[in-house]
Amino acid sequence: MPLFRPPNPVVRADGDDTYEIVLDPRYRAILDDALEGVGSLLDDPDQPGIERLLPTTYPDDPEREAGYRLLAGEELRTSHQAAIETLREVFGSGSASGEQLWAAIRALNSIRLVTGTLLGIETEDDEPDPDLDPDEPAYGIWALYDLSMVVQHHIIRVLEE
Repeated sequence: MPLFRPPNPVVRADGDDTYEIVLDPRYRAILDDALEGVGSLLDDPDQPGIERLLPTTYPDDPEREAGYRLLAGEELRTSHQAAIETLREVFGSGSASGEQLWAAIRALNSIRLVTGTLLGIETEDDEPDPDLDPDEPAYGIWALYDLSMVVQHHIIRVLEE
C-alpha cells in the first residue's frame, strides 16, 4: 500500500459502506445534464449514439432480433435508466452507499459509451487530436468522455480500498 496517496477528488469513504461525494459541483452539473440526455435517448431506441447501450444481438436474423428486443430490450433500458436515476440522486444528496456507487459506475459507463459512439471511438487507442481547438464542436464531447472516465476511475478506486 502506498504511503502517500492524494485525496480522491470525486468520492471519500465516510465509514461502513457510506461515501461522501466531493466532486466539484460544476462537474456534477455537467454529468447530471449528460445523464438526463442519455436517459432521453434511451426512451427512443432508434436514436443515434445508443447502439452500444442497446446492441444488436442477432444482426443477421431480424425476426430473432425482434424477439430479443421484446424480451430483453425493455429490461436493458430499465436497468440503464435505474443506474442513471441512482447517480442523479447521489449527486443531489452528496452521499452514497457502495451499492449506489456501483450503479454510478454503470451510469457513467453509459455516458462514456454514448459519447464514444458519437466520437467514433472503436479502440482504447483512439484519443482526441492533441491540437483539437476548444472551439470545435467535438471538443465538448471529448471533454465529457474524459470526465466520465476520470470520475468512474476514482469511484472504482475508492471501492477497491
